[in-house]
Amino acid sequence: MKRHFFTRYLWRIVLVSVCLIVIVDAQPSEGKVAPRYRRFWGHNWNYTYGLGAYRTYGSAYVDLRIGAKPIVISPDRELEIFRHILREIYLPKYILLQLTLYPLSTLSSFLETDHATTFNQFEIYDGFNVLRSLSADFEEPYAASVFLGNIIGFKYEGKESNTDTTAGRSPQVNSILSGVLFSGGHWHIQDNIRIQDEWLEILFLLTGQLNVRDMRNVVWDLRAGYRLHRNRLVTDVAVISVLREHTEWEYRGLSPFRNSYFQTAFYLPIGSEAANRPLFTRQLLVFGKKVPMRLFKRKVMLKLGVGILWEQTRLFNREQWQFGETEHRATTWLVQPGLEL
Repeated sequence: MKRHFFTRYLWRIVLVSVCLIVIVDAQPSEGKVAPRYRRFWGHNWNYTYGLGAYRTYGSAYVDLRIGAKPIVISPDRELEIFRHILREIYLPKYILLQLTLYPLSTLSSFLETDHATTFNQFEIYDGFNVLRSLSADFEEPYAASVFLGNIIGFKYEGKESNTDTTAGRSPQVNSILSGVLFSGGHWHIQDNIRIQDEWLEILFLLTGQLNVRDMRNVVWDLRAGYRLHRNRLVTDVAVISVLREHTEWEYRGLSPFRNSYFQTAFYLPIGSEAANRPLFTRQLLVFGKKVPMRLFKRKVMLKLGVGILWEQTRLFNREQWQFGETEHRATTWLVQPGLEL
């Protein structure tokens, strides 16, 4: 009995602990672009990147206008911001290129696809695999993207210094992006199995970040569009997703609207297969809380998100190692800790 415990449970506990240590990492923020611009042949340009176990990305963006000044508006003037977005939505002024990697999703699908025995070691309870729980909300190992749209910088009205002592807040507080996002790749993750699939996603995107250093950080992300697949095993869908994240470094309360984040997504089948499918082939719901703390004299935000993912997918036969014609409704519980620096 004692030997059985060590061989079955202790090894799993070690693997889970290693996995949790890996994901305690600086997570990239959505909608963040660098506040300063560089010059190249008369065009403003810059780059940004984010490192994280869930999502890692690098991007570069260019103002298509020669010699133009960046558009900067105070975040307090919300009506002017949305009026500008609607007025200029048909005329993109920026192009952004981005490569995004999903390390944990790649690791999870790689292990289950090619090393099932190792992957099964992460199962700590009947049907609950911790590695899959951490990574199930991403559908591909990577994505290459092109964004065409507009970028509006946020800046509080005040002094041209790092801190506006009159208002007590930092003038430069990041940006908002609106436009069309084209993404694609040649791999897809279905039922946590990696399959070859040339896919294309076309989304209308409205995303932004309002970041006042050492005070608060608000992120929002709205997306709607289509996701098309060449592989017949994967259904073409219409996509609607919403993300909202709120951070206050001095707040210690339990309000669900402060120091929290919320994400939801719905996939609706389209085309000839839609008539025989349920209304949604994929539904994602995640809610998380944040706790500010100090680590080595540095402010950090401890995060814990929990959620659920419903998927209508073809059943993967692990004995024959192929997807069959039968579909099933899969449910995955998500538990996703993290550390925001």
